[in-house]
Amino acid sequence: MSDWKRPRPSGNSLKPMPNIWQMQSKHDVDGLMAALMHPDPSVRRGAAAALRTLGAWHAVPALQAALNVETDWQTYAALSAAHQYLDRDIHIETLIKNRDMRGLSKMLNSKRPDEIIIACEAIAAIGDRLGVEPLVMVFRNTLLPNKVRLAAAESLLRLDGAPAMVTLLQALRRDDWRIRLNAAAILGQLNAVWATEPLIRSLEDSNLDVVKASLLSLTRLGTPEAIDAVNNYLAKASRASVEAQKLTTTERPSKRDTKVLKFATEIPADDGAKTPDAAATQERSMDQIDKPDENILSTDSDPVH
Repeated sequence: MSDWKRPRPSGNSLKPMPNIWQMQSKHDVDGLMAALMHPDPSVRRGAAAALRTLGAWHAVPALQAALNVETDWQTYAALSAAHQYLDRDIHIETLIKNRDMRGLSKMLNSKRPDEIIIACEAIAAIGDRLGVEPLVMVFRNTLLPNKVRLAAAESLLRLDGAPAMVTLLQALRRDDWRIRLNAAAILGQLNAVWATEPLIRSLEDSNLDVVKASLLSLTRLGTPEAIDAVNNYLAKASRASVEAQKLTTTERPSKRDTKVLKFATEIPADDGAKTPDAAATQERSMDQIDKPDENILSTDSDPVH
């Protein structure tokens, strides 16, 4: 423990006693972190306890700094307990071990996307269907980043509680290429911006019809990531075209290369990519989507073109 000691205030230099309970009720984490360095040890202990109650994981560095200079043994114990509880890895491990759905659901309200994603994965790992409702709320929150909503969707699939739109993500991975094709097309039609990453991965699909549907859907979504993926694909196709022109008569491009080049010429030019906000605004309200047309995902129906 460090020999450093806080200077004892005197006279008018005494700091006012902060209202720890009020700061806790207002979720004033910054104020509580500042209180960790207050001259009064009871204030420091109260601030540590409040940070633990709020589950303020990002206060761990401040708690560590306070521990490094703390001289009061009771306060040191309180700081140490809060620090150990709030350390994210240890905390999450404890939540999962104890199947603490309440604690994980609270973590879904974090302002940090990475923490929400971890909570989504942890809820799925526990496998408790009580986590379906809070995960659906995360998935339907269009103000959250796409990667967060996708994590919620993946977790809902693992819990067998996915809304109709999320099942399209699962259809995108089916063995039947016709189901994958239709799922890719429908995600674009619904402006499902949260599915940008899965659609980008579908550009590597072994079936070129699925690739074409994914390209068209990504163009429709218009997110920066989607447009970059489309442009990169078209650039690759263009380079393949140049290489094909250099081939001799006995080295004509393969049937697949020919189709790739054909698909590239069919993708409409981007006359102005939508901003992420515009793309999210255009996403159809999930409350209006009760159930996808079963004929669309059926292998007995005609593929979507």
